[in-house]
Amino acid sequence: MDKNKLEARLQVIAEEAEQLIEEQRAQLDLTDEERDDEAYEEIEARKAELAKERDRVVAQIKRIDRIEKLATDEKHLVEGVAYANVKRDPFDLNTLRWNTPTDELRSRAKTAVEQVESPMTDAQRAAVVHRLDTVDDARGVIPNLVLRTGNKHYRRAFAKAMAGRTDLWSPEERQAVAVLDEFRTAMGLTDTTGGFAIPFTLDPTLVLTNDGTVNPIRKIARTEQTTTDSWHGLTTAGATASWVAESTEATESTLTFAGPSISVFKSHAFIRGSIEITQDYQSIEADLGEVLADAKDRFEGSEMVNGAGGTAATGIITALDGGSSEVVPTVAETFGVADIYKLQAALPARYRPRASWIAELSTINAMRQFGTSDNYHGFLTDLAGDSPAVLLGKSLYESSDMDAYSDINAAETDGNNHILLFGDFKKYVVVDRIGMSIEFIPHLFATANNFPSGERGWYAHWRWGADSIDDNAFRVLTVATTA
Repeated sequence: MDKNKLEARLQVIAEEAEQLIEEQRAQLDLTDEERDDEAYEEIEARKAELAKERDRVVAQIKRIDRIEKLATDEKHLVEGVAYANVKRDPFDLNTLRWNTPTDELRSRAKTAVEQVESPMTDAQRAAVVHRLDTVDDARGVIPNLVLRTGNKHYRRAFAKAMAGRTDLWSPEERQAVAVLDEFRTAMGLTDTTGGFAIPFTLDPTLVLTNDGTVNPIRKIARTEQTTTDSWHGLTTAGATASWVAESTEATESTLTFAGPSISVFKSHAFIRGSIEITQDYQSIEADLGEVLADAKDRFEGSEMVNGAGGTAATGIITALDGGSSEVVPTVAETFGVADIYKLQAALPARYRPRASWIAELSTINAMRQFGTSDNYHGFLTDLAGDSPAVLLGKSLYESSDMDAYSDINAAETDGNNHILLFGDFKKYVVVDRIGMSIEFIPHLFATANNFPSGERGWYAHWRWGADSIDDNAFRVLTVATTA
């Protein structure tokens, strides 16, 4: 609407409102017998209507003012055309310039996360925004993935592709896939056989399972995201402070820095399902996302404890095995109350404020039975749940991947049983390379006669790594037995 016409209408409204006020004043000057209450109420109603119309007109004028201001701002110009849609669609790739600044991309991606139609929880949306804010991403990989994989055309194309129906792609959907593939290739995120990028609303490398995880280490470890093949950190044992007299030359404090590097490695998961379940491609997108997130979570939970390292993630127990962080029980081949205190005392004081415990369920249950009238003060006082949350004042987490107390047999020669872990898990770093890919396999073949089995498959792959960056921040109780 023309701004001049709006301003003219605003003037008419003001004049009519003034006239109504005068009529009300005249009514108030009348006696009770002369006053027309019905007319007075009609004037009140008309004034309310005018007030609402005035507010609408003022809002329209302000909107036009904002648009005019944006149209003169260079950063809102696209190929020489004023981009004046204040409520623009953040997923509209036609309004993205090849040289859009990274900060602008992040801002736009945050808007996209808020507006995308998805069953994402508020916590999951917040997790994506946190990554946009904190990950060192000068190339803008993460915001670009959000904008390209959250685009409605790409999400529809992805759902159809996972059902084997790329023949149903519309021109817009085909274009959305092509645009994303071009970007991924340019950023080195994949090769020509990299499969389909999972929409960011489902991608577990961006949208972590958080409270739904069965992996306790993922909850408490230091997690970092990267868009490259490795993560580089910085650690130091710290500087030494001392007293000094007035006007005395400073003494040098020896300070040594270490630069830990954690590489990411490929992991994969394969899912199979009947041809029939792909007939409803509208629901397959969410179903696949849920299954993949669960498979990834369970696999990583195991690897973060016992991962072999080398060409895979290094589990925390693998990192500590055979080193000075191992603590033996007070009485050989047993586990008792004294061992818990011994393990706690063995951890240097600087790491204790943020330390946590991890153990397998049978170990936790054994500790539940340690508490007596003589030592109640330190133990599992909250016994209401299936697994107590606190041990000696520090958080206690259950991990089925830790060695079990129930498996220890003093009558047999057994290797090291790492049954209880205590430490600052901010010194164990998990690195996720952003972006999970998935490939659709239209027909699986039975092994008996090599005929089609009536099933289809989905092959997902992602890259991640993990390792301890300071073994001294942990202590693990190691129980060995000899026949």
